[in-house]
Amino acid sequence: MKYVRTKDGIIPDRDKYLRDLDIEQYSMYMQGQLREADTIEELCDEFVYKYVNPFFPNDKPSYELVSDMTLENMRLTMEMTSGATFYGAIWTDKGLIYKAKMKGVLPNGEIDWELL
Repeated sequence: MKYVRTKDGIIPDRDKYLRDLDIEQYSMYMQGQLREADTIEELCDEFVYKYVNPFFPNDKPSYELVSDMTLENMRLTMEMTSGATFYGAIWTDKGLIYKAKMKGVLPNGEIDWELL
């Protein structure tokens, strides 16, 4: 499936999105202002790691930008750590907005993302 990244978010179905475009949106698409990709990871600007300590679940969770972690390391961390969640986020004029959540790892080793 192809995904489209607009200025406000990520659209899960490129073909349906293109069918429903108005003239202004179509012009933006033709000028290359909308990005396309086969995976959600390619459209995210940042990844954020959220950790909730399983021994102290009422404590405030910690959030950190993932700057030096590869997707493979994210996959391994998700498999080994309870209480860890990764989010894919994009920068908008309103700031950093979470647009995807890592659900888990597929049998073929790829990361399974859920659009928020």
